[in-house]
Amino acid sequence: MLKLRSQIERYRQEESPTYTFSATLMFSTAPNGSTFRWREVSFWGMNSPSYETPFAVSPRDRDFDLAMGRGLHVVSIAHGSLTIDAEDEDDFQDRWLTIFAKSADKKFRHPGQMPPPSSFFK
Repeated sequence: MLKLRSQIERYRQEESPTYTFSATLMFSTAPNGSTFRWREVSFWGMNSPSYETPFAVSPRDRDFDLAMGRGLHVVSIAHGSLTIDAEDEDDFQDRWLTIFAKSADKKFRHPGQMPPPSSFFK
């Protein structure tokens, strides 16, 4: 799991002073694939607070299997599943370096929609 807790500038009093973004890293195959790859995936849920989404879910958790399945569940995929090794390693590094840089400038905030728009990672 990768997790970043970031201090943010609050625009409203009711906003949390921190925003947390996390992702699950897993070694798996694609649904119809036979090759194992490292992948990144994040989730969101109807009851999760905005200052903690997207979030990671352990592959051992029941919600993980249900969210990755075809049916509807209270936890859904917010971002990914993205391969992060081999030819995709540069994209993974760029995405997380951008997230860390935005966090250092206190400009990393909830994406405002699920799935997050591509601009969220740029």
